[in-house]
Amino acid sequence: MNRLLDCTEKLRGIISKANLGCFVIVSLLVILVVLFKGSCCGRNSSQNENKQDIRLLFENTEFVTELSRLVIAERTTMEIVESCETRKIQLIPASTANYEIRFKTKYTYYVDGAPERWKIYQHDGVAYVDAPIIRAGEASVDSSSVTGSYQGGYLVFGEKNHLELLKTTVTEIARQRAMERQNISLVRETGRRSLTNFFDRWLSKFGFSTKAVRVKFADEKDF
Repeated sequence: MNRLLDCTEKLRGIISKANLGCFVIVSLLVILVVLFKGSCCGRNSSQNENKQDIRLLFENTEFVTELSRLVIAERTTMEIVESCETRKIQLIPASTANYEIRFKTKYTYYVDGAPERWKIYQHDGVAYVDAPIIRAGEASVDSSSVTGSYQGGYLVFGEKNHLELLKTTVTEIARQRAMERQNISLVRETGRRSLTNFFDRWLSKFGFSTKAVRVKFADEKDF
């Protein structure tokens, strides 16, 4: 009878150990499954965050402020303005006075930093930035560089006064010339490089890895 009880106890111990072993194995399997799912979710979440970073860039106040203040190109040149004044009296040949003024000016260019005027997206690791058109800042005229000359006509009087009046218009002339198509063309590629470097720096700052950054302006068709 005692031997039977001993056998029964040993059998219970074996069964208990077996159950404990199964429980441990099952628990380990459950933990591994949970960790695997968590790792997958973590990777997906990280990928989603990276995709969002490039779009959420314009929600960063510091970024938008710096972009609004960014001078994307500068150009210093000597401008020449020519003008003429003609007078005619009946039976007498027309008389013309020619004027010329020269002045040195510095042009600066920027783009509107308002987020709604921009589009940005990523494809195959490349960041595409659709920027607003290039705008001209206030032209800076070197007043000490303003010079002028004239060739008078025999029927034209007050040429010197007229020349001095022309000199007072150089700031307005520079403002108008800054936005002329040919001047914008001269700084377009410089502006594109400035924006490319600017976005590349900020995307890196946000932890977003890109193969390249491509920029086009609103008045261009393709990247």
